[in-house]
Amino acid sequence: MTFRRTLEPRRRRRLDRAALLVGLLAAGLLVLVPARLAAQPLGLSPVKITRVAITNIGPQAVSDALIRANIRAKEGESYNAVVINEDIKNLSATGYFDNVRVAEEQTEGGLSLLYVLQGRPKITDILYTGNTKFEKAKLDKRISTKVGEPLDELKLFRDTLEIKKLYEKSGYPRVTVNYVPSRDNRTGRATVTFEITEAPKIRIADVQFEGASAFTQKKLRGTLKTKRHWWLSWLTRSGILKEDQLDEDRERLGELYRSAGYIDFELKDVQQIQQGTNRIVLRFVLSEGRQYKVGAVGFRGVTLFPTNALEQKLTMGVGQLLGARIGARMVVSRGTGFIRPVFLTVVIAIIGKLVYDAYFRAG
Repeated sequence: MTFRRTLEPRRRRRLDRAALLVGLLAAGLLVLVPARLAAQPLGLSPVKITRVAITNIGPQAVSDALIRANIRAKEGESYNAVVINEDIKNLSATGYFDNVRVAEEQTEGGLSLLYVLQGRPKITDILYTGNTKFEKAKLDKRISTKVGEPLDELKLFRDTLEIKKLYEKSGYPRVTVNYVPSRDNRTGRATVTFEITEAPKIRIADVQFEGASAFTQKKLRGTLKTKRHWWLSWLTRSGILKEDQLDEDRERLGELYRSAGYIDFELKDVQQIQQGTNRIVLRFVLSEGRQYKVGAVGFRGVTLFPTNALEQKLTMGVGQLLGARIGARMVVSRGTGFIRPVFLTVVIAIIGKLVYDAYFRAG
């Protein structure tokens, strides 16, 4: 009895190892089976495609030649479910069809395939309602949907965003735009109407900065393109809320603070405080952080050049960088009318210095 008890655990371990080995071999065989054989019952001959036909629900959207150019399944070939799924994806990707499906029917010699297609209706007209600020011709240039194309609702959604951007850039940030397609499946035609609900321009009563101590309110307001509304705003076209300008102003504030050493600067929020029906106060909520300064610049391990020469080169490099930065800012802010006389003055001064050095100083 003692001897049998010592052998039973060994036999059990051997049986467990054998079962594990058989399981691993079975899993390996399943992995190695080709994908094309998995579509067919094992041990049976491949099913042949006896017929590939096409039918349309409603008016035919495109020619049979274009449809068959996107179908890989052919008569006489073996049936493959993967190929059929790819055909459905290819036909849908053409943009001409709302619905694509394949009906399969057993025949005496194999399998008959019927591609059932429902075409997208063609757009015959594009209309706008509620638009008083822009004419139809201007709106037509902003959208990608055109008359004669198949109806594409994803395109229409993008077009509503483009129309809204047009209004926002012109100072109408609260406009709403929706598209309404009208389909006639019997004739295969459709019309699209963009419903626009306009809102008045939003005037900026004041621009405030909360949490600002490094710069004055006046300095910060001067940095922004967005300005307060005043009596000459009709001429300067300023003082109106524009979302694209507001995005630029966020970048301008960050650039101002970081150039002054406030590396941790963060614009927490831009609040729009309502002041009546069409007036707001813009409040920029800032977190300035601490200001970082360069205490000293030194060089160690330098043997090829004297330290004074390196310091001089560093000073010249910083001066050139600051000069280029200041010059670029002046060009952008004041325009060519200011830069041209400055440029001519500098050129004349350089010529005068060269003449002085060549003829007077040398003598």
